[in-house]
Amino acid sequence: MDSSYLPRRYSNDKERRNVLQRAILLSNRSLLNDAQKEHISLLNLMRLDMDASARLLEVGFEACAAPRGYCMYLFYSLCFLVILFVYLIMWGIHML
Repeated sequence: MDSSYLPRRYSNDKERRNVLQRAILLSNRSLLNDAQKEHISLLNLMRLDMDASARLLEVGFEACAAPRGYCMYLFYSLCFLVILFVYLIMWGIHML
């Protein structure tokens, strides 16, 4: 089990801990333009720094993760600012 799931009283504060940041977004648009097909997409952003790696997973109705006609996006990274940046980019794409 990862130490980020443990209560603080059980963790050793002297150790450097990386905390995984997560964000979930539901949208009615896919990253891909083909609206006729369900997509399961994984976007792995190039890791420039150990604390800045990020991944985006897109799943839809056929993966039993979102209502029909919607996609669920799961962002995860070791850096909250990367999560926020990717979320703002996705929000901007969906506003077009």
